[in-house]
Amino acid sequence: MWDHGTVTPIAPLCTASLCFLDRGAFRVGVNAAGQVVGTSFHQAFEWEHGTLTNLGALVDNASYASWINDAGDVLGAMGLCNIAVTECEGRAVLWRHGSPIPLTLGGITSTPAGLNAAGQAVGEASLPVAPGGPPGSRDVHAFLWQDGTMTDLGTLGGHSSSATGINAQGQVVGFAATADDVLHAVLWDHGTTTDFGEGRACAINAAGQIVGESEGRAVVWDHDKKIDIGLSGFGTGSINPLCELGLFEHGPIISAAGDVALSQCTHAGVCSAYLWDRGVLTKLADLGGDEATAFGMNARGWIVGQSATASGEFHAVLWTR
Repeated sequence: MWDHGTVTPIAPLCTASLCFLDRGAFRVGVNAAGQVVGTSFHQAFEWEHGTLTNLGALVDNASYASWINDAGDVLGAMGLCNIAVTECEGRAVLWRHGSPIPLTLGGITSTPAGLNAAGQAVGEASLPVAPGGPPGSRDVHAFLWQDGTMTDLGTLGGHSSSATGINAQGQVVGFAATADDVLHAVLWDHGTTTDFGEGRACAINAAGQIVGESEGRAVVWDHDKKIDIGLSGFGTGSINPLCELGLFEHGPIISAAGDVALSQCTHAGVCSAYLWDRGVLTKLADLGGDEATAFGMNARGWIVGQSATASGEFHAVLWTR
């Protein structure tokens, strides 16, 4: 953990040299109290002021933790055969007071995507296979977990949907398939579904501003207004989609002020980091290797991420302003 220039090592769950081989660009979480969650040696952990707790000890197989709120709720996944294998599916899990709560819609897989201060969790989950249907025929729907209840957020007439973010008010964003299997950006707001057209919604702030992609372009939906950020090509043959659920994916972030930090990555994994601030798009400086990825942004607008040096090494970086 880096705190105003002081670096504190977080001890791994094992002593072998291979403990952190699975770190990569893996998503970790930290809250206002300085509690940190992540993964070590294929096990979810929580670290608090020098004390490391193995959250994965009570769940199936490998696990990871990626989100923690100020109440200490932790969101991640369990039951993965190996978290270093992106194709390996598991089940979303919420640790509350240290006890794991599986989050499913009756199917065998689910993926977490976001957690708010109230402990509401979102993601996507498979439905039970229809009687007589082949094992791979299950639908996958966006879900909202709140106070012990899983809610299926449904689709736009298709077979799939995914929730990618939630704000403090419980508004959920993501994407859903139409009857002709086209993905549309969606806002689920306490029982009301808003369709923003072809694309994906990635994240939402407390003011209800949403960042996502629309027809291959990065955009911000500011209530009834759609603003083009100035980056295109998302979801094409050369550029990855702006937001999708994945163990090693970091979607765009939109701050309370409406600023956006995002990365544009080729399918070969070469990324550039950008800041969109008050209508101005700026490519963030790198460490000389012409590669950078934004992972998160705080209330001050400081951005944390990773960048390549001229020699090809990847270092953690902090962009301040």
